[in-house]
Amino acid sequence: MEITLVGYGNQGRAWAANLRDSGWKVRVSGRVGGSGMKEAQKAGFPVISPEQLGAVTGPVAILLPDEAVAGFYAQYLSQGRGRQFLFAHGFAVTFGKIPFAPEDDVILVGVKGIGTKLRENYLAGSGVMGVLDVRQNASGKGWELADLVAEGLGLKRVGTLKSTFEQETKTDLLSEQVILCGAVPRLVEETIEFLVEKGIDRQLATYECLNELKLIVDMMVEYGVKGMMDRVSTAAYFGGNEAAEVVLPKAELRNRTEKLWRAIEDGSFAKRLAETAGKTRKK
Repeated sequence: MEITLVGYGNQGRAWAANLRDSGWKVRVSGRVGGSGMKEAQKAGFPVISPEQLGAVTGPVAILLPDEAVAGFYAQYLSQGRGRQFLFAHGFAVTFGKIPFAPEDDVILVGVKGIGTKLRENYLAGSGVMGVLDVRQNASGKGWELADLVAEGLGLKRVGTLKSTFEQETKTDLLSEQVILCGAVPRLVEETIEFLVEKGIDRQLATYECLNELKLIVDMMVEYGVKGMMDRVSTAAYFGGNEAAEVVLPKAELRNRTEKLWRAIEDGSFAKRLAETAGKTRKK
């Protein structure tokens, strides 16, 4: 099997390496002026310019940053017909209003983990979970290709779910905003700093708030949230339940989560992302 990857960043590196190790012939393209194609070439992958993508046949995985996909498609991919486009995340298809040709396949092989973890787990003989969808199946072979790519990436070693581009995107965004990259980092940082201000050694504070967080998450993954709570100490169980309503009042949390959800559903978050992408990251 042959595949062309557009983008050699977080996901692109892992896709390229895993698929090559699984027996695929992989070539790489990317944005003009970016470093991805040079890095891919150094890693032994053949590269093609974006101008050459119009003549490409076979699967094309678009692995660029979400906010860059629609513009890249309009410039380099809008004239072709009968392509098989794959995406690692549903954002660009859900919000990007990309005018795919009716003859194209549009396929989601959603990787539920960052690229480095996808590669690390693959090398360890495992993988990460995947979410699959076929939004357009003009060839009639979209699901077959989705399964083949998922297997090549190592997703099948853990398991895949059939869903939709929209559900994958909205679930991913809300979980990132509320839990993974919102509340958890803020709670960890603020609690460590609070303890340090109260005279606690920073190393101890960091271990208690960060390292032990991983132990709790591991237990939640293995046993579920209730199962984790059943296994902690009496002090942790009592104190955690009491403090949760102080730090994160349920009614307020639900209302604030609903506000975030509405911004995802109505596209206003996607619009803000497009306007500010690349300008808000702190160095």
